[in-house]
Amino acid sequence: MIIEALNILDKYNGVVSAFAAVAALSVTVMIYKKTLIRECKLDTIRTLSELRIKYPSVREMSDGDKLSYLQELEFFSTGINKKIYDIKTVKAMSGSRLISQYNKYLKKFIEERRKGKESTAYIEYEKMIKQLENE
Repeated sequence: MIIEALNILDKYNGVVSAFAAVAALSVTVMIYKKTLIRECKLDTIRTLSELRIKYPSVREMSDGDKLSYLQELEFFSTGINKKIYDIKTVKAMSGSRLISQYNKYLKKFIEERRKGKESTAYIEYEKMIKQLENE
């Protein structure tokens, strides 16, 4: 009787081991995915915080500073649009601020820069603003 039970256990040992390996792999993948999402959010917070410190107020900026700010926002926005950074974190941290800056100061500035040109400058930034408005 005991020998039969051991034989049955031995027969299913491979199946149990395979199931345990699949379960462990699944848990590992889930943890890895959550870690990537967390890192994405942390990178978003870090980068956006640096921008806010470097450019505290658009209202008092010179045209040169606005250009520099827009260049950095364009780079950041590309990261948002390619899902390297997290749009929901941006919305929570600075969504209304970014939308307000765009509408009050930067939209007209961009339009003036594009006058007479077939320019696609700041397209990524404008896509991000539209996402923020729709979130």
